[in-house]
Amino acid sequence: MYFTLLLMIFSTVFRWQIAFYICLVCFVLCYFRIFSKNIYKRGYENDKFLCAKGKILDAFRRAFGKKNNNSDGYRSHCNCYKGKVYDAEYKVFKCPECKQKLRVPRGKGRIQITCKRCGNEFIKKT
Repeated sequence: MYFTLLLMIFSTVFRWQIAFYICLVCFVLCYFRIFSKNIYKRGYENDKFLCAKGKILDAFRRAFGKKNNNSDGYRSHCNCYKGKVYDAEYKVFKCPECKQKLRVPRGKGRIQITCKRCGNEFIKKT
């Protein structure tokens, strides 16, 4: 987005019409994605970005001999596997009665799940 803003300024100063229209299309796409209703997909994209940022920053830190400090808002060990982000700690089931999504911990075997909305109880393997 910053690159698009910079290109927009240069296109205005140097009167580059094609660059101006390219920037305009980029801004429209950015705002379309910002106001998207698909929150989970945007969350996955943000997680992928944080993973990539963490890997790059780790490489620079190793190259320049600095200690790993996680206070700057990146993930050095994230849940990325071949480009897919997944939640390793929980599994999501839908209630057969009311279709409410329920999150349960992984690796507990066969457990009885109680829906908080309708009170339905069912058994699933995690």
